[in-house]
Amino acid sequence: MTEQDKKKGLLARVGRGGRFALGAATVVLVVAVGATVTINAQINQKALTASLAQAVRQSTGLDYTAAETHFQFLPWPVVTARQVTLSRPGCAPLMQAKAVRASLEPLALLQRVLLIHKASLGGLVVQTNPEGTGAGRCGWLTDPERQQPTPSQPVPPGTTRALPWHVRLEGLEASKGRILQGTQTYLTLRSLQVRNLQGQPHISMVGQHDAFMVVLEGSLSDLRDLHAGLGPVPRPARPGHQPQHPLAERPWAFSGELRWGVAEHQPAVPLLQRNLANMVQLDGVFRAPSHLQGFSGQIQAIVEDGGALKALLPASTSTAWPEGSFTGLAGRAKLASDGPSEHAGTIQDGSAPSDDSWPGFVARLRTLSSHLYPLSLDASLGQASLPAPGGAVTVQALHAEAPQPTAPLKLSGAFSWPLWEQSWKATAEAATLEGAVKAWRQPEHPLVPFTANLDQASFSPSVPPDAKLGHVALKGQLGRQAMDFTMAGHVPIVPLVAPVVTGAPTGKALGTLWGLHEAVFSSHVSGQLGEGQQGKLLVNDVAFQSHELTASGTVSAIRTAPGKVEQGRAEGTSPATTLDSQLHFSTVDGDALLAGWRQWRAHLPPVAPSPSVQRESWHWWQGLLERNQGDERWTAGQVRLGGLSYSHAQAHLVAAHDVVTLEALKAQVNGIAFDATASMNLQSLPPHFTFHLQPAVLPASLVQEMVGMPPVATGTMALDGTLSTSGDDLATMAGAVVGRLGVSMVNGTLAPSALAPLAGKGQAQSSAAKGRALPLRCLAGHFTFHDGTGAADALALQTGPLTLTGTGSLSPATGALGLVLYDHVRQGDHLYSLPFRLEGTLQQPKPILHDDPMLDVTPGEAENDLCAPAMMKALDGRTPSAALPAGATASLAGPRPQNMAAAIMRAIGH
Repeated sequence: MTEQDKKKGLLARVGRGGRFALGAATVVLVVAVGATVTINAQINQKALTASLAQAVRQSTGLDYTAAETHFQFLPWPVVTARQVTLSRPGCAPLMQAKAVRASLEPLALLQRVLLIHKASLGGLVVQTNPEGTGAGRCGWLTDPERQQPTPSQPVPPGTTRALPWHVRLEGLEASKGRILQGTQTYLTLRSLQVRNLQGQPHISMVGQHDAFMVVLEGSLSDLRDLHAGLGPVPRPARPGHQPQHPLAERPWAFSGELRWGVAEHQPAVPLLQRNLANMVQLDGVFRAPSHLQGFSGQIQAIVEDGGALKALLPASTSTAWPEGSFTGLAGRAKLASDGPSEHAGTIQDGSAPSDDSWPGFVARLRTLSSHLYPLSLDASLGQASLPAPGGAVTVQALHAEAPQPTAPLKLSGAFSWPLWEQSWKATAEAATLEGAVKAWRQPEHPLVPFTANLDQASFSPSVPPDAKLGHVALKGQLGRQAMDFTMAGHVPIVPLVAPVVTGAPTGKALGTLWGLHEAVFSSHVSGQLGEGQQGKLLVNDVAFQSHELTASGTVSAIRTAPGKVEQGRAEGTSPATTLDSQLHFSTVDGDALLAGWRQWRAHLPPVAPSPSVQRESWHWWQGLLERNQGDERWTAGQVRLGGLSYSHAQAHLVAAHDVVTLEALKAQVNGIAFDATASMNLQSLPPHFTFHLQPAVLPASLVQEMVGMPPVATGTMALDGTLSTSGDDLATMAGAVVGRLGVSMVNGTLAPSALAPLAGKGQAQSSAAKGRALPLRCLAGHFTFHDGTGAADALALQTGPLTLTGTGSLSPATGALGLVLYDHVRQGDHLYSLPFRLEGTLQQPKPILHDDPMLDVTPGEAENDLCAPAMMKALDGRTPSAALPAGATASLAGPRPQNMAAAIMRAIGH
C-alpha cells in the first residue's frame, strides 16, 4: 500500500470520529437548551424572590429585601442581588450587602430548590444592636416573631398554582466588610468564609479592631441538631433519619478559637496563620442541644495583658470593665453545665423542659454562662494592679489549681500595698472546687470551709530590722452571701491612713499617717449579704494589742437600701452603710501616736493646696457622709499624752446626714474633769465647725504646737469656752472664729527664753535665755473672738518673783499680737508696775520697751493676788479645779529697779 493510500484511510477514520463528536456535542447542546427552556418555563423571578423572602422570614424571623434580584442560568446558574438587607420589623437593618452573587446547583432547580453552594457578599455591613421602633427587639438574639404560612386561596378555573421554591445555603464568603456597634466600627472584616452550612459548618474570619488583628476559626456539628425541638423552626430531616424526640437528640459539638493581638509584618504568611499574642479556645458538646443542657467542654486562654482584652470588648461592655490592670493570664478549665445530664452521657430527666420555643432557647443562651461549672482548673496570673485607697494593690504570681471537682481549690500568690510598704505571700485552700464554686454561685448553697495564711515577705524601711515577720491566719466558711471565720495573727506595723489634699480627692488623696507597731490581734468575723449588696458584717471578740494601744470590743457594718431607716436613727433617707463600734482601750500611748503624726506632717508637701482643691476635698467628705453613717462608742482605762495620764475616758461619735458630732469626750486628769463636744456640718459648703469646751484639759506643749508657738511652757492647760467657725482651710477658719475662749494653767514651768526678749538686747538677753526653767504659778487669759479679731480682757502670768498682767488683742488668723502688759513688783505696802507693749506674732513676739519707763505706784494693793481675776474669767466664773499654790505678787528686795530690763533680770535670778 502506497503512502497516499495510507493517508486516505487515516483521513476517512478521523472524519468518521469527528462527525460522531460533532453529533454528540449537538445533542448535549440541544439537551442543555431544552433544560434551560424547561427551567425558564418553570421560573417566575418575582415568585422566586418572594419565596426567598418568605423562606428567610420563616427560618430566621428577619425581613429580606433587595433593590434588584436577577437569576441567570447560562453558562452556569447564578443569582445576583443588589442592596440586600436583613432586618426585624420596625428596626434598622441587622445586615446589609451592596452586592450578592450566589452559584446554584443546576439539577436542584428542576426540584424547585435554590441550592446555593457559595454566596459572595460585597460591601457587607453587620450591625450588632440596631435601633428602631421595636426597641429591645431589634437585636440578633430576640424573638423572631415568625409568621405562619399564608392560608391557601382558591385557584381560579383555567389557571395553575405556582409551586413554592425552597432555599438551601451551603456557604458564604466576604472579602471586605464592617461590624458596627451603633455608629462606630467595631471590627473591619478582611476575610470571612463559612462552609458546609448543610452539614458540619466551619467558619474562619480575619478582621481588624483598632491596632489588633482578630482571627476567629471554628467548626460546628449539624445545625439541624441544634434546632431540634424549637417549635415552629423548620428542621428538614436528613436522609435515612426519623425526627427525634427533644430528649433523644443527637449531641451537638463545637470547637472555636479566637486569637488577637498586634500582628507582625509577615507578608508571606497567610492571615489565618499569623502569630498573635492572645488566645481563647473553647471546645464542647451539648447532649441536649435545643435546651442547651448536658454540656461538657474545655476552655483555654492566654491573655498578654488586660488592656488587650478590654480593647477587644464592645464599648458597652468595656465601660463597665473594672478598674485596674493585669498581665500574663494563662489557664485551662474543664466545664460542665448543671442541666439534667450533668456529668453524664444521657438525659436523666424523662420530660422536655416546659419552654421549648425560640424565646426560651434565646433566654437559655443568654444565661448559659451562669450555669457552667468547672470540673478542673489550672490558671495563673503574672501580675495585677487593683485600685485601692492610697495606691494600687499589686498582686503577683497568682495561681489557682484544682484537678477535679472534689479536690481542694488551692490559691497562692503575693501582694503589696504602698500604704503598708510591705509585701506578703498568701495561700488559701477551699474544701473542694465544686463546693467553692457553688457557694459563690448559689446563695442557698452551704458555705464552703476554707483556710488562708498571709506571711510577710519583706519589711519596709520604717520597720526595725530585728522585728518579727508578720503572719495572719484565717479559718472558717465562706459563701457568696455569707461568711463566718476567725482571724488571728501579728504584724510588725499596721498603717493608719487619713485624707491628704494633694489634688483630686480620690483614693490617691489617702496617705499613711503612721503605724501601730508589733500588733497582735484576733477576732471573729460573720456576715450576711442580701439583694443589691445589702447585708450586715459583724466583727466580734476583737482583741488587739500593740506598742501604742490595747483594745477589745465589737464592730458592725450594715448596708441598707436607700429610703430605709434603721431603728433608732433620725428620720429620712438612710445612707447606704452604717458603721457602728463599741471598743474599750485598756491603754493608749498618745505620745507614740502623736510622734507618728508629727513625722507624717513633716512629709506633707510644703505648699498649701489651692482653694479650689480644698473645696474639692470637702466635696469628697460630703459625698462620703451622704453614703455612710455611724455610731461609735469608745472607752479607755488609761491614756498617756504629753506627760498627763487620763483615766475613765469615754468618747461618743455620731455621723449622719452630712453631720459628724462628737457628742461626748470625757476623762479625768490630775483631779480635773475633762469635758468637750464638737461637730462638723457638711450639709452646705464651706463646712461649719462648733466646739464646746468645759474645759478641755490638754498638755501645754500640745496646745502650743497646735497654735504654732515654740514650746516655752509645760504643765496642764485648761481650755474653756464655745467657738464656731467655717471655711475650706485652716487660715480661713481661723479668721472666721466667733465665740469665747479661756486659757488657764497652774503649777507649770516656763522656759527663761520666753522672758529673754523682755530683758533687752545683747548680753542681757543672751544671759536671760540661759537661765534655769522657772516655776509657773499661773497662766491665764480670756479672749472674745469676732470679725477675725480676738480681744483679750484679762491676762496674767506669774513665775517666781515676776508677775505680768494686761489686756490687748490677738489675731487668730495671723497670730499678730497687740498687748499692753505690766510687770508688777511690790516694795513695802506699794505695788509698782512697769508697763510695756508686746507686738509681733505668737511665733516671734516683739516687746516694745522704754529705756527709762515710769513706774505706776498703787498704794495698798501689794497683797492682792493678781492671778485670781484672770483665772476666774478664763474658767467662765468657775473655781479652778486645781487650787492656785500659795504666793502673791513678788516682793522687790533692794533698791527700786531703774528700768524694765533690770526688773526682768532680777526676776529670773540674775
